[in-house]
Amino acid sequence: ERPQTRLVLVGSKEIVERVKERPGIDAHGFVPREQLIGFFHQAAMLVQPMLADPWGQVYLEAMKSRALVVSLRSAAVPELTDEGRLGVFASDASASSIAKAVLSSYARPQAELDAITREAQLRTLRLYDWDAVARRVIEALKYLNVSKRAA
Repeated sequence: ERPQTRLVLVGSKEIVERVKERPGIDAHGFVPREQLIGFFHQAAMLVQPMLADPWGQVYLEAMKSRALVVSLRSAAVPELTDEGRLGVFASDASASSIAKAVLSSYARPQAELDAITREAQLRTLRLYDWDAVARRVIEALKYLNVSKRAA
C-alpha cells in the first residue's frame, strides 16, 4: 500500500539471505552500534515484534531517536511505552497484524506522530538514562538496607 516505504532489516545472515533480493527491503547483517543508532535516527518507526525481550534496550534506543515503536504488548514494552500511549501495539505476532499496526500508524496525522515520538524521547531520556537508573538502584538498595535493619 505504501511503495515509497523502505524496510531496513538488521539481523542474522540467514534472514538477510532470505530477503535481500526483495524489493523495498534494505537488508543488513549485524552492524556496529553507531550504524544501528544511525538507522534509528533515519527511521519513522521501529517495527520490532519481539515475543520475549526481558528489558527492551532496542526500544529505548529507538525512542531516544524519535522513531515510533510498533511492537507487541509483551515483556517490557508496555512499561517502556507507557502502556502503549507512546507506541503502537500489534494485536498478535502475525504478519497481517503487524502490517495493520504499521498502516494504522501511517494513517495518523503527522503532528500527532511527532508529538508522540517527542514525548517518548523526553520520557526515555528522563527515566532511562544511566544516571537516573543508578539513582533508582541506590534508592532501592537504601530501602532494602533500612528494611533489613528494622526487621
